[in-house]
Amino acid sequence: MDKIISKIYEILKDSANLMEAEENLSRLMHRFFADALGKVLSQLNETIKKQKQGEGWKVERNDQRSIQFLFGTVTFTRTWMTDPNGNPHYPLDEWLGIQKYERRSPLVDVKISELASKCDYRVCAKIFPGWLKIQYLRRSNFVHYNQ
Repeated sequence: MDKIISKIYEILKDSANLMEAEENLSRLMHRFFADALGKVLSQLNETIKKQKQGEGWKVERNDQRSIQFLFGTVTFTRTWMTDPNGNPHYPLDEWLGIQKYERRSPLVDVKISELASKCDYRVCAKIFPGWLKIQYLRRSNFVHYNQ
């Protein structure tokens, strides 16, 4: 906690004005929360892995996965396991309800769809990276509605 307070103090001290300070504090908050959520998801993975091993599942390997949330990209560790019948699974993904190629949280998809229904792709591509901390956008990220 003291480390965060020190960083906040440094940001306030080094900022030219309150607007700059708020922008920098927002970036700090997003980075902190994304890192914290990644650690929590990795710990949850360990809990699920131990439970599944107790049920006879076998660990195959550990992999990294990244999901884009409104506050930034969250990276975590998940475990590839086989059940007693030999079927492969990522138990953490199943517990979270994450699909195989899903790279954005459901809320990010909703926000993209909401904005895309009101303006064209170029405008959305300019707005989203700053607004949602999304690192990239492709045309396929948008849901288009026939008007």
